[in-house]
Amino acid sequence: MFLCGDVMAQEKKFNIFDRITKLYMSKCTDEPLFLKRGLSPSYFKLRAHFYKQDENTLEKILRYLEDKPEKQLMSLTQMYQDAEQYRLYRIKKHNEKEMHSVKIQSAESYSLEDVLNL
Repeated sequence: MFLCGDVMAQEKKFNIFDRITKLYMSKCTDEPLFLKRGLSPSYFKLRAHFYKQDENTLEKILRYLEDKPEKQLMSLTQMYQDAEQYRLYRIKKHNEKEMHSVKIQSAESYSLEDVLNL
């Protein structure tokens, strides 16, 4: 019998490759994660694909898949493109938020005569 804490502990045992593979299969494909005796062959093929990716790409994909609210069937190529668009959107929103907090102060204006009289 599993308790809530046991399930949470099992979730944390998954590395980033397993997490991304599970999220992709559940949110972007119709393929089952499990077959009769265990994980499906597609799971292992996808995980092997993600092993070849660099760390920044994996973090970008993980953030996108974790924040993706609904299931939408898409290819790996489309998922990579959407993850990049999502990353750019987040950067833009972050920059806009910072710009709203910046206060612009007006400087004292100088005329050409003031400068020439120095």
